[in-house]
Amino acid sequence: MTKSNLDRDNLDELVSSFVALSLRQDEAEENDDIRQQNAAIRQRWALENALLEAGPVALTRLVGLYTHKNIQVRLNAAIATLDFAPVEARRVLEVIRSWRIQPYAAEAWEKLDRLETQGR
Repeated sequence: MTKSNLDRDNLDELVSSFVALSLRQDEAEENDDIRQQNAAIRQRWALENALLEAGPVALTRLVGLYTHKNIQVRLNAAIATLDFAPVEARRVLEVIRSWRIQPYAAEAWEKLDRLETQGR
């Protein structure tokens, strides 16, 4: 999907799918189902690529997920939008890290550490 043919309905569907895949990833993590977790992550990455290609409007929709009630959704949205909204995304990662709820805090810590190592 390109910027020109991504209408509002398609964007709503992509964002809803991003949330659903994040929730599926979270559920699989809780159930120690590595196969399902990896499948959800791979599918979400493909969706993220479509949203990144769609540009600022789509990425702004992901930024809106920073306050989602599910931590995994927040974490995935922050990581997906680090280049688009670096200050805000980093703030979300710092908050998740500070909660010390695993495995989310570990992933946020790892991402923040990698950013610091890269000088970002």
